[in-house]
Amino acid sequence: MANLGVYIILSLPNGTECQAELDQMFSDFQPRCKRSAIRIIGIKIKERLEAMRRAGVATPITVDSDSSDESGNEDEDGGSVSVAGPDAPPEQSLTKVKLSNLDLGNVINGFPEDPLELRPFDFCFTQEKIIKTWIKVGFMPHTGNAALDPKVRHELGEGGAPVEAGVRMEKLVEDYAERRQKLTELGFNGEVLDLKPKMATANSSVLTKDEEELIKEIMEKKIISKAGGLYKVGVIIANCRVATQAARRDKASKRQMDAEAIHKRKAKEKSDLTLARDAFQRWVDKGRKVTLDGHPDIKTKKDAIAIIRVLLPKLSVGGPKVALSSFKHMKDCVHWLGNIRRGTTWDDELEAMLVEDDADDANEGILGENEGRDGVEGVAD
Repeated sequence: MANLGVYIILSLPNGTECQAELDQMFSDFQPRCKRSAIRIIGIKIKERLEAMRRAGVATPITVDSDSSDESGNEDEDGGSVSVAGPDAPPEQSLTKVKLSNLDLGNVINGFPEDPLELRPFDFCFTQEKIIKTWIKVGFMPHTGNAALDPKVRHELGEGGAPVEAGVRMEKLVEDYAERRQKLTELGFNGEVLDLKPKMATANSSVLTKDEEELIKEIMEKKIISKAGGLYKVGVIIANCRVATQAARRDKASKRQMDAEAIHKRKAKEKSDLTLARDAFQRWVDKGRKVTLDGHPDIKTKKDAIAIIRVLLPKLSVGGPKVALSSFKHMKDCVHWLGNIRRGTTWDDELEAMLVEDDADDANEGILGENEGRDGVEGVAD
């Protein structure tokens, strides 16, 4: 399987035992968090008591209790704190404190100035304890340095090994051939040293027919990013050529679809602007006539809609949203064009858009000429 580029990730041999080791790591953390929560409750009660005393609460400060027969018991020091029944006013209760999400960080790891024993997370999850637990469950995280291990197998040829390892292997092969020749010259059978290093083949990355079919199935079912789908088709693998190649093709397909969508959108915008240009030119050729109400005297609804289609996205920004479908009649069209405010007019805005479009076309033409000239020079070189 490894020769085919498939590396299977095995599950843990004994999940129960490994889970027990991980639970053991948390065994001290949970009770410490509970003690930390109780400590924070005590701090909150103390702060509430001091605040109530500073506020000069006249009536006795109470402590909530479910049993009403304990009410009225005074403390030993003169009785500023008493046990209240269920009908005691909540604003006088000493224990009306609660923990919230804002206290979660203090419950888990205390306060910055606390000693290590009062910071449960820092106390329980030290680097030494974590590494020991990893060793017990048989798991050590790998980094890219694993590829530098001497036991990693390399191959001669292009792409078969890193540069340094490839140079070392070539020297090793040359030395091996020299030793074999030396033994032969000394009268020994040097032909027994006939080992040959494995060579990286040029077609090792070519996909087989079966792999192409699997890639096609993965892309059609769109399961490359779905863990459940990958599991059902049995793709529980790392560095599998089928999965990685399908992911690359899926990404390339999405980029191509995005590029095509952008191209279609720009082509549609260009077509709309061309129709608006023609409609505007017909109005200009007629002498830029306007009605008595000051509205443009455009002869057809088709021309008016063509102009509104390109102006609407620009002139409706920040104002009330107007849909193109709301222009049912000719009077609606010319009324909207004639009542554009914001210190501008519809014809000024449209002329500015046409000038900008002409400039863009000129820039594209210059770029195209430069690219063609570069191509001709490259061929000549």
